[in-house]
Amino acid sequence: MVEFKRNPVSLTFGVEAEFQILDQHSLDLVPRAEELLSQTSVKSLSKELFKSTIELVSPVCQQISEMDKFFASSYATLQQESRPLNLCFAATGTHPFAHYSERQVTPTPRYHALLEQKSRWLLRRTAVYGTHIHLGMRSGDECIRFHNFFLRFVPHLIALSASSPYWHGLDTDLAACRPTMFESFPTGAIPYHFKTWEEYQNLVEKMLRFGSIRDLKDIWWDVRPSPEQGTLEIRICDSIASRMELLAIVAFIQILGYWFDDHQDDENANLSPPLWVLRENKWRALKDGMEAFYILPDTSESCNLKDEITNWLQVLVPYYAERNALKYHEDLLSILNIGNSSSRQRKKYRETSSLEAVARMNVDEFSSGRPAF
Repeated sequence: MVEFKRNPVSLTFGVEAEFQILDQHSLDLVPRAEELLSQTSVKSLSKELFKSTIELVSPVCQQISEMDKFFASSYATLQQESRPLNLCFAATGTHPFAHYSERQVTPTPRYHALLEQKSRWLLRRTAVYGTHIHLGMRSGDECIRFHNFFLRFVPHLIALSASSPYWHGLDTDLAACRPTMFESFPTGAIPYHFKTWEEYQNLVEKMLRFGSIRDLKDIWWDVRPSPEQGTLEIRICDSIASRMELLAIVAFIQILGYWFDDHQDDENANLSPPLWVLRENKWRALKDGMEAFYILPDTSESCNLKDEITNWLQVLVPYYAERNALKYHEDLLSILNIGNSSSRQRKKYRETSSLEAVARMNVDEFSSGRPAF
């Protein structure tokens, strides 16, 4: 029986942010995570599947201002301590010109087990970078209700965080190609809609019994319950290019959670789009980002995704104000105005015809904490 670790307070939150480790001069990925971890004083860093990746794990926070202070301090220390090592960082879903075939796997029992369990070629293609946001839940059934609610926001979060337009030096014609890497796995991509926690438990126990997964970490859905931590984990976001954008998107997720907490009994809040609508909306956001046309949950009409996000931000103003978070509301509006990371990367390439210039911009956005345009 899969047990859910209950949180005494709902909608606390934490963030797992994956970063690229780059050589300061070539701006290519380098397999130096273990060396970096042995020399930095930032204790909340951890290894990932590939040696050219590190993950920064936040503490559990109640207020977005707490998260802001944590990331400001961690980014500053990490960059200061990496300079003598000739290293720098970027936080985009893919590197503009690096090749996944050159990535080195971190030697841990779990990662080697993954390579044995899954196709090595498919798994190696996941040399990509994401941001995972955890929301604290008071029970398994509450987690399922929030899980179903956030399924409709997968396109919004793809569009806002999209930072993976390039793959192996090629323009993919997608705003976000990173999420497509997980579509090839039966335990990845859009999750199932569950009516109850018990229904989720029954599915997971069957997956474990038949060897589809070894543990719950092998479930790579866009949104998933995380029972051991007592959270709902939102996994769809690309690595978010700048600290300003990261905090704005995380705040948006938490504030949406507060809105739903007040409206769980409303029919409109509990609309469950058909699977084809969820898949279609996700695809449109992957391809066109904020310019996508979004099919509304009741499937009666569609609208521009940027307008849909703007409408939600208007609804959520009182919730931002109540939590002294209007700064992050304004920052999210700025993202809508200047464009996501993918659009900025393409603009830089049009200006320079250089993917190295794109990589440099990505490093600069990580360093400055703000978008370049």
